[in-house]
Amino acid sequence: MTEQVVLWEYLLRAFLPQSPTAFGPFHDYYAAKPVGLQTIAAALSWLLLLGLAFAWRHRYKWFALAVFWFLAGHLIESTSILLELYFEHRNYIAVYGICLFLSVGAFTVKGRLAAVAPYLLGGYIALLATVLFAMTVLWGQPGKAAESWNARHPGSARAALHAVFVEMNSDLKGLEESNNDYISRERQAFAMKVLDRTKTACPDCLDVRVQALMYSCSLTPPEDTRARMSEVLDVARLGRINVTVVDQLFNLQELISSNACAPLNYSDLLALIDGMRDSSKMNVQVYGAKIYFVRAIAAQELGDVQEVWASLEAAEKIAPEALPVLQYQVYYALEQGDVERAAQALARREALPDVITQLPEEQLSAMREAVATAMKETQQ
Repeated sequence: MTEQVVLWEYLLRAFLPQSPTAFGPFHDYYAAKPVGLQTIAAALSWLLLLGLAFAWRHRYKWFALAVFWFLAGHLIESTSILLELYFEHRNYIAVYGICLFLSVGAFTVKGRLAAVAPYLLGGYIALLATVLFAMTVLWGQPGKAAESWNARHPGSARAALHAVFVEMNSDLKGLEESNNDYISRERQAFAMKVLDRTKTACPDCLDVRVQALMYSCSLTPPEDTRARMSEVLDVARLGRINVTVVDQLFNLQELISSNACAPLNYSDLLALIDGMRDSSKMNVQVYGAKIYFVRAIAAQELGDVQEVWASLEAAEKIAPEALPVLQYQVYYALEQGDVERAAQALARREALPDVITQLPEEQLSAMREAVATAMKETQQ
């Protein structure tokens, strides 16, 4: 239902001259649309257009081609592949048929328009080229572009994080070392304002809240950091998990490890990950396996051996070919004096041909040798 509306929006932005700020990569907050007047009108419009294209497929071949080509180019958006609902870059191939239809039509039209149609097309292309030029000028200024995207898409977590990281990575060359800490704090303060503004428009943006939480460690009083942690825990159960969240968990673990965020501890990190367990994303390799890996680290720091093994088992179930998980299982088992468990971890991978061939032989040999050595020492 949502894609029927999205396709009309694609056409509007592709062929009706727009402001340069109308285009951008940050539509991650685009919400699914319920059945209503908008979706019904969009569906009926597509049915009408499809009917005309089919009925006129012999008389107006280029028109039919344009309609069917555009829809065929977007078929992947309606499959089970995990894609964002709205992403402008998918139009590059899809609009080709429409461009071809307009070009052919301008040079084959009959009657009074025959003499001026090519010039009208040329003027139209020049207008679109002007918009394109303005857009590339904007995109060529990362700071300005990030600011405009964040302002235009206040509900986009990616737009907010992009604006934050662009600001944080601004060139500091030529500045006195004594001023760097002050400037860094100022940029972090700016980043927190951007993130706090975004979270009000995005109730399930977990990444925005975790990033702000980490900045608060060095910027705000402990009670503020603790309050932000409580908010993160509240959002964790239904919040969106993405690659950014996974990276942030590793970063948060490092902050806690180095005592750089005094109000937080490994129990908080464990609680955060446990709050995410019900998400379907936890069964996806690029998310779940890494998150359970971090959970194992937190459990180890808390001295909870059983939870370490439970976390690593969950990670292995999701991604048995993940080398870091196998290495953690083997070397942690050897550290605990459990040689049999280490050997079993290797044996499980060796029993899976598709898995063992993906693991680098050098690391496998090192683990086998470590297990063999431990076995000999045990027997002695």
